[in-house]
Amino acid sequence: MIISFGDHNNVIMQPTLIIPLKNLTLPYDITKIFQSVTPLIEKYIYEFRVGNVILKYGISRNNDGDGERVYRQAAHIPGWPSGLAKSDYGKDMEDVVKEYNEIYNTFLNKDDVILTVWNMEDISDIELRRHEAELILEHVKNIGKCPIGNKEDYTKNLKSYVPKKHFDAFFEEVS
Repeated sequence: MIISFGDHNNVIMQPTLIIPLKNLTLPYDITKIFQSVTPLIEKYIYEFRVGNVILKYGISRNNDGDGERVYRQAAHIPGWPSGLAKSDYGKDMEDVVKEYNEIYNTFLNKDDVILTVWNMEDISDIELRRHEAELILEHVKNIGKCPIGNKEDYTKNLKSYVPKKHFDAFFEEVS
């Protein structure tokens, strides 16, 4: 899969990681995969999908490269031998699973889910949020609604901004 990130220098990026959850025994295995990548992935966009259905887009930034955010969410998808995670972190994924099951009249299992990760180390946090919003809005354009796990109004992340270096070039600090 190739995704395009709008006006970010027309960058077309290949995913850094594609992880079929059916190949994992424990949710924690995701952290081992993240830790095996050099350099570590500390800022990324991720996608959980089942076939052609996108469950959720998300971002993670300022972490230590172990994929903790996606690991905690994946742990709340049914089908792990250890059962669902007991922690509340990532528990919103249970709502995503419930809604998916209702829409498609099925029982989602982790073996049906693919986690895709794009390393986004070279962009600012503002750009990262904007790229996530662009993916969600592209989904809305194509499907007519947000992915199940993205209910928030993401258009606020698409507003214009002026990078600090440009702002500083036009204005000086007044004492």
